[in-house]
This record gives sequence, C-alpha cells and structure tokens, in this order.
Amino acid sequence: MKMRFFESERARVLGVSALVGLAALAVYAATAQRGISWQDSGEYQYKFLAGAYDWEVGAGIARLHPTYILLTRLLAACLPGAGVPYVYALSSGVGMALALAVLVLTVHGVTRSVRAGCLAAALLGGAHMAWWLSTLAEVYTWSLALLMLELACLVRALRARSFAWFAGALFFNGCHFGVHHFALLNLPVYAVLFLLLFRRRAWHWGACAALWMIGALPILIPIARYGMASGSLEAVIRSALFGEVFQQKILALDVRDGPLWVSNMALSSCSFMNPCWLYAVAVPLAAWRGRKGGRRKEEGGRRKEEGGVTEDLGFRSEDLGVGEEGGGRKEDAQRSTINAQRSSGEGEDVQRSMLNVRAGMPALPTALRVFPVADRRVFAWDVHGTLLALTGVHALFWVRYLVPDQATFLLPTLGLLAVWAGLGAARVLRERRGWFAASVAVSLACSVLAPHVTRLAAERLLPSRSRVLPFRDEFAYWAYPWKHNEDSAERFVEAVARERYPEGMVVWADTTAVAPLMAAQAMGRLPASWRWLSFWQNEADEEIMRQLRASPDGGYVVSPVRCYVPEAILDRAASFERRGVLHRIVW
Repeated sequence: MKMRFFESERARVLGVSALVGLAALAVYAATAQRGISWQDSGEYQYKFLAGAYDWEVGAGIARLHPTYILLTRLLAACLPGAGVPYVYALSSGVGMALALAVLVLTVHGVTRSVRAGCLAAALLGGAHMAWWLSTLAEVYTWSLALLMLELACLVRALRARSFAWFAGALFFNGCHFGVHHFALLNLPVYAVLFLLLFRRRAWHWGACAALWMIGALPILIPIARYGMASGSLEAVIRSALFGEVFQQKILALDVRDGPLWVSNMALSSCSFMNPCWLYAVAVPLAAWRGRKGGRRKEEGGRRKEEGGVTEDLGFRSEDLGVGEEGGGRKEDAQRSTINAQRSSGEGEDVQRSMLNVRAGMPALPTALRVFPVADRRVFAWDVHGTLLALTGVHALFWVRYLVPDQATFLLPTLGLLAVWAGLGAARVLRERRGWFAASVAVSLACSVLAPHVTRLAAERLLPSRSRVLPFRDEFAYWAYPWKHNEDSAERFVEAVARERYPEGMVVWADTTAVAPLMAAQAMGRLPASWRWLSFWQNEADEEIMRQLRASPDGGYVVSPVRCYVPEAILDRAASFERRGVLHRIVW
C-alpha cells in the first residue's frame, strides 16, 4: 500500500510542491535580515523579545495578530540555535515557502499541470514584494500562506461538491483572521458559494460557524475580553476592525495622501517587472474568444452535443486552464447528461439542468455567469468565478488603502494573480511545452536583475526625501528584496549606544525609528532608564511636552522634520541641537 502511494501521481505532486517550498525557503533563509529592523518589523521583534503584544495603545485588537505571534514563537522554540532576532525574519520566509508549496497544489488541482504550478510559484516567489516581505519580520507572508490553503480547500470542494473541504476552507479562514484582517475580505465570496452549494442543509450553518470560530480562537479570546471590559459593542467592533488610528484609512475616508499613493503604486509596480505575468491574461482571453465563437455558432442555429459536452460555447475546457479531469471523466459527463435529460427532457432546458446535477447545486442566476458552462465545465466556472471575485475584492481594498506602507498590502492580490498566471500557463504550455524552462529562467533572471534597474531609475528620477534616517539608503532599502546585508537599523542602534546620553533620557521617535530602539532595549543593548515616545502611545500634545521637558536635558527627537514629530514640538522648540544621531530639543 505504501509503495503504491509513493508511485502515485499524488505523491509526485506532493513531492514537487515540497521541493519548491524547500528551495524557496533556502533562498529566503539566506537573504533574511540578520539584525534589528526598522518600522513594523522592528516592532514585531520588540513584541517577541519583551512579550509586550499589545503595547500600541491606539492600535487596538486590530494590531494583535495573535496567530502570527503563536506561529513565530513556535518556530523560535523549534529552532533555538537560529538566534534572535534572525529567527523572527526567518518565520516570514517559512510562511512564504508554505504559500508557494500550496500554490503548486492549487494550480495543479485546477489544471492537472505540475509545470504550471511550478511556474506560478517561481513567478510569485521571486516577485519584488513577495521576496521583500519574506526577509523581514512581517505578518503578510503567513497571511498569504493561509489564503493559499483556503484556495486549495475551495478547489477540492468545488471539484467534488464536498462540504468537508468547504468547511476546511472556513477553518483556515478563521486561522487567517488571527493572522491578518485580510481574511474578512473573503467571507462575502464564501457566503455566496455557501448559499449556492449547501443552503438546503441546515446543519451546515452550525458546522461552518463552529469550525471558523475554532480557527479564529486566538483572536476571538482577546475580543471577548475587551468586550467584557468595555461593555460597549461599538467599541469592540471598532477595536477589532480598525483600532483608534486606522478607521479613516481602512474606510478610505482620508484622501489627503495623493503623492504617497503614487509612490506606493510605483513601488508596487516593481513586482510586475516580469513578462511571465502575461500568462495571467490567457484565461480571460480564451473566454472572450470562446464567447465570440459561441455567438457565431448560435447564429448558424446549430448545436452539437457529444460525450455530454455542449459545444455551442465555442471553447474547450483546456482553453480555460482546466485539465482533462477538470470536470470529471467522459463517462461521468455522459452519466450526468443522461440524468439531466431524464429530469428535464430533451429541449432548451437541458443545459440549465446540467448545471444543477452535481450534489443538488442550485441554478446559477444569469447575472452571475461570468464564464457560462455546460456540465463538464461547471468546475471551470466555479473556479474562475470564485477566483475573479476574490481577486477583485483584494485588489480594490489594496488600491484604496491609503497608508504609508500601502505597497506591502499588495501581497494577497499578488498571490491571487499568480494563480491566474498558473491557469494561463497551463493552457499555453499544453501547446508550447518548450516554453516552461525558458519561462522559469526569465522569471528567476527578472527577480535578480529588476531590483538593480529599479534602484538606478529611482536615484535618477526621484527627489531625495525630506527626512533621511541615519545610515539608511532609502532607494536601496526599498528596491532590493534581499536584506542579509542591510544593517542600517543595527548601525543606528549602535550609534545611540555609543553616545553619552544622560540617564533617564526621553526621546520622541516616529513609528519607523522607534522600533529598533525598543527592540534593542528589550535585548539589553540600551539602558533601561531611557524612555521612548511615539505616535503609538496616542497621547495628547500637552502630555508629550510634559514628559520631554522632564528629561534631564530637555528631551530628544530622531528627526526634527514635519510629519515625523508632533506639530506642538516644532512650534514650541526654539531650536534643535544635533548630538550624535539624535537631536536635543532647545526650548
């Protein structure tokens, strides 16, 4: 029995996906940042080192990411020799490697093409933002891994009309909610699928809710505690979804950052500097060609049915990136057609009945038929319709989420586009088998060469930033996804430690610069008496002034530049005196 499994197609696919994941992990582990990091990555390092997972007063439950914390702490416990803070960056690489391995399985589950899955993994794994986020302590790669697990379960659920696999997708969505709120964007799509596929069985409602809650338990517990403490449902919802500082951004009510949006779009475009992304348009192009062919045949008044497949639509299941087993074997299609004909008779209602023969699937409204299908292509419609809805929701959220690090929120959309590319590649590679090796080679070459082009172009075309962080080359920091040789935050911390600042010093630092200072202090590299103030404390200007004035020599700031310190400090300070890498406030 064991020998049969290892010789089976399933074992071969699992082996290939595991090799893809291990190869990606080797690259990410070799290029992950070794030391302390800036901004969010440094904040996560501080959380792990100090055990202070809710220190951001204004962020609320929305910034807890408890499942990510649990996964990273588990990895650190399993790899005690990896060292900190490197192991926290390695966790992101593990999440991305898992996402790529599952991506191979997902694409193969739809197309029956292992090569298409491998090409999609190479395309996504080497994309700028995917690689960039895989080398720092960040939450997004684990979010993508769980999204890919959701998709893998959905593919199995749609292929077999299996409630068990659909429930598995909801369980992973609950886990995803504990990692990032991206998971909530998927729920409307899942609700539509649930109503179309399983609405006739009442017990499914309770099973889905229970499995989702089990997966989301790490974040539901702090939500319940906060609700009991506050006694306000409105406060709980606001804290869980937005926090106190992100509501304007998430709801797109703050539209003042036009130049920042353009910069983020430019940075996001670096992930698409690869011609192999054109594979993603092969599926809609095939559908469009099929519709044209279908209209021509309808005008001729002829319909030809053979083997349970209605050909009046003008394109094959292969044209949609669905493999030979995408809608079942020929015998299954014939059996389904016979059953449909028995139930509805010969005539123009046959095709509509054929859409409903699998597991009591309800008829699909005409408005929802993005890709019309006959019985053999019900699976193709389901996959493409579901994938289209998920891609649209995530892309819309990303484009209108106006935050300084908006480009990092591209990753779920990038992952979904990689699935589209895999489906398109499966169709193209059936006709041009020799393109596989060339496409993988081009993808890998673009992953390595494109960052150099990006940096050179940015240095020539973009103006210098108003604020320059100590030791950090802004263009190199954002252009190069590999971070093994990026040590600007480490050098900043060492410079602060070398300078003879007074005992009990109070420093105002923006959210980018405060992170490495806090992480270094948690590691014992900076005096425990020094205190850091930032926007995360969500304190009034008067309280900030009071604490800074109480500092032995008037307090310090990292960058005395507008938008990086409160306006009250700039208005009331007489001047700023540079001392080392910090600036002393002269009142």
